[in-house]
Amino acid sequence: MSEVLSRMPLWHTFFSFSGRINRRRFFFSNLVVSFLLVVAAGVTEYLIKYGAARFAGQTGVVLALQVAVFAAIGVLILASLALAAKRLHDMGHSALHLIWIYLLFAAAEVLRGFLPLPAMLLGLVAAAAQLALYIARGEDGPNAHGLPRIPSRAA
Repeated sequence: MSEVLSRMPLWHTFFSFSGRINRRRFFFSNLVVSFLLVVAAGVTEYLIKYGAARFAGQTGVVLALQVAVFAAIGVLILASLALAAKRLHDMGHSALHLIWIYLLFAAAEVLRGFLPLPAMLLGLVAAAAQLALYIARGEDGPNAHGLPRIPSRAA
């Protein structure tokens, strides 16, 4: 099994939008990305609250650190999208489905303030679609997006 898992380099797992990943790899890879996003959010919070006092008179340092953290957050969001795309591929779907999933999340957020019930329903549909990435089985055997990450147990 480790031979099969080692076929996809780490950079490909996080930054390529081609290929397939199974539920386990998707879960643990997203766990890493989520942890790093929490760390980046904590660093951002620290810089906003204490950056000016900690680096008094060094505005350029605080700005450079904030830009670096925001760039890291952008890279992590890209990694999250690449993981979701590969998971959709494993299920036999196009990565273009990510567009409607994230548009539902965005619409729910926009509507939240003045139409709470439709916003909640849109958010639930989007969350269900996101949850499906974690629980739905991938296609057995090769599909249009390549070979499965781990051979089926029947083979």
